[in-house]
Amino acid sequence: MHQHWASYMKTLLFFLFISLSFLVNAQFNNTLKVEQFTLNNGLKVYLNQDTTASNVFGGVLVRAGSIHESPDATGMSHYLEHMLFKGTQNLGTTDFESENVHYQKIINMYEQLETVTGGKRKKIQDQINAESIAAAKYGLPNEFSALMKSLGSTQVGAFADYDVTFYYSYFPARNMQHWIDINAERFINPVFRTFQSELEVVYEEKNRWDDDYENALYTTSQEILYPNYTYGLWPTIGKTEHLKNPSLTKMHEFFNRHYVADNMALFLVGNFDTAIAKQSIESSFSKLPSADYEPIEFPDYQPMSGERRKEISVTPFPMVSILFPIKRIHHKDRPALDVVIYLLSNEQKTGILDQLEVDNKVQQLNIEIDEHALSSSLNIHAVPNPKSSLDETKSLILDEITKLKDLDFLNARLNGAKQNLIKDFWLELEDLEARALLIATCDFLNLSWEEALKYPNEIENITADNVLATIDQYFSKNYGFLISKKGQPKKDNLTKPSLKPIPTLQASSSDYGRNLLDKLSKEISEPLTIDFNLADTFSIGSNKGIAIRNAINDLFSLEIRLQTGWQTNPALQQTTDLLSRIATKQRSREELKSAFESLGCSFMVSLERDEVIITLDGLEANLQACLKLVNELLVEPKVTPGSIESVYTTEKIKREEEKSSPFVLGYALIRYAVFDDQTRFRRRAPIETIRLTEPEVYEQRISELLQNSIQINYFGSKSKDELRTLLQKELQITPGQTPATSKKSSIREISQNKIFLINDSKIRQSQVYFYLKGDSIDRNQYPYIEAFNTYFGESLTGVVYQEIREYRSLAYSIFGRYIRPNHADEQGYLVAGFGCQSDKTDETIEVMIDLLKEFPHRDGRIETLRSIKMEEIVTNYPAPRQLGAKIIAYQNMGYTNDPNEHAFHVYKDLKMTDLAKFYNSQFKDQPFVITIYGNKSDLDIQKLASIGQLVELELSDILTD
Repeated sequence: MHQHWASYMKTLLFFLFISLSFLVNAQFNNTLKVEQFTLNNGLKVYLNQDTTASNVFGGVLVRAGSIHESPDATGMSHYLEHMLFKGTQNLGTTDFESENVHYQKIINMYEQLETVTGGKRKKIQDQINAESIAAAKYGLPNEFSALMKSLGSTQVGAFADYDVTFYYSYFPARNMQHWIDINAERFINPVFRTFQSELEVVYEEKNRWDDDYENALYTTSQEILYPNYTYGLWPTIGKTEHLKNPSLTKMHEFFNRHYVADNMALFLVGNFDTAIAKQSIESSFSKLPSADYEPIEFPDYQPMSGERRKEISVTPFPMVSILFPIKRIHHKDRPALDVVIYLLSNEQKTGILDQLEVDNKVQQLNIEIDEHALSSSLNIHAVPNPKSSLDETKSLILDEITKLKDLDFLNARLNGAKQNLIKDFWLELEDLEARALLIATCDFLNLSWEEALKYPNEIENITADNVLATIDQYFSKNYGFLISKKGQPKKDNLTKPSLKPIPTLQASSSDYGRNLLDKLSKEISEPLTIDFNLADTFSIGSNKGIAIRNAINDLFSLEIRLQTGWQTNPALQQTTDLLSRIATKQRSREELKSAFESLGCSFMVSLERDEVIITLDGLEANLQACLKLVNELLVEPKVTPGSIESVYTTEKIKREEEKSSPFVLGYALIRYAVFDDQTRFRRRAPIETIRLTEPEVYEQRISELLQNSIQINYFGSKSKDELRTLLQKELQITPGQTPATSKKSSIREISQNKIFLINDSKIRQSQVYFYLKGDSIDRNQYPYIEAFNTYFGESLTGVVYQEIREYRSLAYSIFGRYIRPNHADEQGYLVAGFGCQSDKTDETIEVMIDLLKEFPHRDGRIETLRSIKMEEIVTNYPAPRQLGAKIIAYQNMGYTNDPNEHAFHVYKDLKMTDLAKFYNSQFKDQPFVITIYGNKSDLDIQKLASIGQLVELELSDILTD
């Protein structure tokens, strides 16, 4: 039987592989054309007009990162990533001439700070603080972010890497000219205002960095791979001594040296008019100065010879990492390398190294590709089996890699690997951001976009001989070997200085800002909302489905949403984990995985509160064959003790890792505060129960999955009738199944203020949350919830963000929002949270209480908020492949059409009193719960006890082991 299947698949693959690499490419042709030109000042521009998109992704690339920094002034690229949101001489100020008097004094005093200590240092810090407060009378450091939001920009952000810095956002096409203008303005005479506040934020970021052991692993891996290159000499965030002694003068020098037009590039990808874009870009970005930029010459990377070894103690369990230098993306050797890496390990867990985890030869294994401009690396991380030493685990992994050279294995798996790489390439290019970043990568590496689009053909042409040569060249004797024994990462000392808060003008605008807002108020038209009729509905008995036509390419996506989840059936956690590790009555696990792979079909399972979601994607022509395999897996599962042991081991490691993560534990604590014992952390099975459950029990649970009610979400080329016929034929769906009624989520009642505290003396940051219980809501309150969340704390313009981070520099991560229930019959609640230095916890809690005790009314914001919410409706319109999931989510909340249709008209006349009315009806004078995961010794326990009942908990109260 197995030989017959292999022969059939080998024949089928020949035809399907050709169709995947050529037919899909033709379908994409019109949406992937990129027009490139260069302005007179040297700025490169890349325009990809895609009429199938609903919005636009825009980005500005600066070819400067931490490798361009001087060893005596590290962290500059990261600082600029923060400071280029603070405005310019025209934007972000009411009177720059007056502000600049204080700004120049601040610059000079930072230069003095580096040379003094003790009392003299404190005196200068106080003087900087005083001048910062004086400058704040004129400064508007949040105006840029507010205006970007007013344009309808979403996901406004930036990242600084070793090689580049990238500034980006989504926005609606109708505001393209304004987006272009403001993003050109931000790079012309920027002002690094409120730097003292932002420096505190960077300190917070550094403390978060130090609390995460993965950062210590990464930094050490860079030291091993690049001992003589900047990649291995300091992290992007900078050296601690430079964080303590920053230089605004050197920051301006770095900006003036690298942030010039001929070292930058602009990217627009989405549904815009190319002719209008070119005119706007010429008008705005031509103002950027040029400098005949001379790139810094870096020596070629010299690969290591032999094994380079290092040992540290930073992880919650022993680990090994094997680090192989490989060629960077788009190098001629990279397609063959990508095939080898896929055969080693991949998302579908079909790789030869993935099998080590399934067979319990290692407790955990994952790989990552770390991309740099000079060189990249493949990093393999593994947690050894307790019976194996660290060196034995290394040898085990190296031995497995050599097994790729087995020709029988290669011949059986090569085409499947290539198919999946090609399919993933095309799927990724549907995403505007991913497409823009790939175009940006081409710019940075001086490659043409046309060359990048040859990648599928390059993958297709990879042969077994190419794979063998690649293994010999890159995966033999030269590698880094990192050992981490159980321990804690070293943490640098960055303490909180005693400074006065720096107030910001909340209701003022610059001339630039007022002009832009005036134009926007005249331009807003009708919204772009989801037409539910785009989804063809069908039923199979009482099971429901929606089908949306794919006009983009020949790749389908299918969600089989089984209406049962961990809340009604906690045992499903291990049951669904097993689905990627088991066999069927007809096929071994390896044969089953190979069958999916050969079809170019991705198979993923996720467990939600009320659903088990099986997600398939692949070539439309293979959908029927994919469904046959899914049905075989669900109807005829074969669970072995070995697969159970594999799930047990993975879950055990995950739970150990949880206990070392302040972020996970802080989240688990707030979930306990909201839901009591009814959280995923508490309802999961005790760890030994996983191992002791018999295979037959797991098999029965799996075979019962299709007996639940099902919601189908399909995106592809088949009609609803064709799809229904196919599903009825290939899946054993119970047509008359009564729709499931999920267990209603019950949130904790609060009769008095409470503080739940878990002490951890090892961490530098506190993870703090607030919980306020809300009442039931009706569907018409949707616009007020959305507007309140934006106003209160869901973005950089939110009140809690500005009051706690911008004004007082108390926290790096900060949010506050009303959590709308997923289903119409449930209650919502408000959660606010922050991560801050331990010694800032008491003060930050006090500020948050003040913000929550009554609605935080801020004058002058409602006009901007109206614009933000109306424009966001367009920007947040989902991509075609995500339409179905959005429609289902709205329907679950009780909506029969897009609630944004009603919301748009509410936003037009939105008043601050509307938000206050919503807040007061839900939370005014209500008691609250505070959760703190932090270092108790840094807290004022007596003060906390005066706020409410203090309850100290242990990890066992919030986690089931």
